[in-house]
Amino acid sequence: MCGRFSSEQQVINKELSKLSTGISNPMETVDGAIGLSVRLATEWLSSDIDRKEKLQKLMFPDGIVYDKKNGVFRTDRVNSVFELIASLTSDIDENKKRQTGG
Repeated sequence: MCGRFSSEQQVINKELSKLSTGISNPMETVDGAIGLSVRLATEWLSSDIDRKEKLQKLMFPDGIVYDKKNGVFRTDRVNSVFELIASLTSDIDENKKRQTGG
């Protein structure tokens, strides 16, 4: 079990090293992003329009567009820190499914 966590930590550190260019404290940035992602829905609901715009730009740096034909929003890119969080969460969920047989 310890070996698995060690390999996951190596993957995370590799991803963080990609992010660290231009970020003075990448771990602080990731910690802040994790904190924000945990309360993102509440933050969005309680925010005024200016704060919502900032959150949207933070999450989707290239912006979002509405696809009228399909009735969905689309984006070319998600902030890499949030993308990494989503990836890790997806991996955790997949591991839980395997362990419980679900």
